[in-house]
Amino acid sequence: MIRITLVLSCIFFIAVAARAQQQEELMKELLELGRFKQEYRSFEFKAGEEILFGFESANGRKVSLVQIQEPNGSTMNMTARKQRTVKARKIRVYEPGVYTFRFRNRRLRTALINVKIERVFRTMPKDTMILDDIIFTSRVDTLSDLMLDTLAYPDVSVYEFYLAPGKDMRLPHDTCMTDMLIEGEKNQFAVYWIGIGDSAMARYNALKANPPLTWAFKGISEPVVAYAMGLTNTLPIAPNSLGNDVVFKFQNPDADDLLLGPNDKRSPFFDVVPPSKASKYKNLKLCMRNFNTSTGVKVYVRIAKFKIDTKRTPKMIIRERVQEVYIKSQFDVIDNREE
Repeated sequence: MIRITLVLSCIFFIAVAARAQQQEELMKELLELGRFKQEYRSFEFKAGEEILFGFESANGRKVSLVQIQEPNGSTMNMTARKQRTVKARKIRVYEPGVYTFRFRNRRLRTALINVKIERVFRTMPKDTMILDDIIFTSRVDTLSDLMLDTLAYPDVSVYEFYLAPGKDMRLPHDTCMTDMLIEGEKNQFAVYWIGIGDSAMARYNALKANPPLTWAFKGISEPVVAYAMGLTNTLPIAPNSLGNDVVFKFQNPDADDLLLGPNDKRSPFFDVVPPSKASKYKNLKLCMRNFNTSTGVKVYVRIAKFKIDTKRTPKMIIRERVQEVYIKSQFDVIDNREE
């Protein structure tokens, strides 16, 4: 019984609120009409809307003439002569356009009238659902959850090269190195860092000696490992003009050596070798060349290797279901469709 009362109350309040929003007050004014004077008020209406109109004399003087003129110039069936009061009348609009309200006083004394004009919007029925009840159910399930775990290989490969000046550009002077990845591992990837010049190495070692706290919490100090674990988005690269003349490139380990040119696009200074390549080739091959004809340069390489492990862990899941029960109702809303 209480539920029925609540539902009916909801329907009543929705209907009242919807009705209040379906009307618009266009004019509420104390209109002063001097002797032999007339006033006009014009408003635009759409077909299907309704006009609520009414007036009352404030000083007991009759108004000689009150008319509502349609958009085509004709006069509606709303014409009042020598009236003190016209109770609210509802007039339906069939022809859209501007409707003009004409107030005329042909008497020797001033007439004061309270005028009220309202618009009742065109409406259309709309279905709605009213919440009637809420049902809660729950259950506990234990599932096996598949997790991916990244395990760092114990050692970081370290390489250092001195690239002599390139005296004769016609001769192949590429320096190449091959680093074996984790043998027999099907799921693995690698991360590398290449520093050009001593200043790059100095910045790398300074970061390694004083790692951020977020690295220390993870027990990591090697910058290239921290980059692989997502603890940093960048690694130190010291600005070095010598580096502009050094071209280095990772190549397919199964392919023959390619002679690098000064205009070849080099590999990034640090990057990830994805599992699709690391698991396929099991090796990294890096070739480099110095095109500076007068100055040699040192190159430092760090390579960290990782294997991807999968494991299943038990996971308890509490499943909760909330079911809402609605009843169907209907109320009028403003019809905004184009005519």
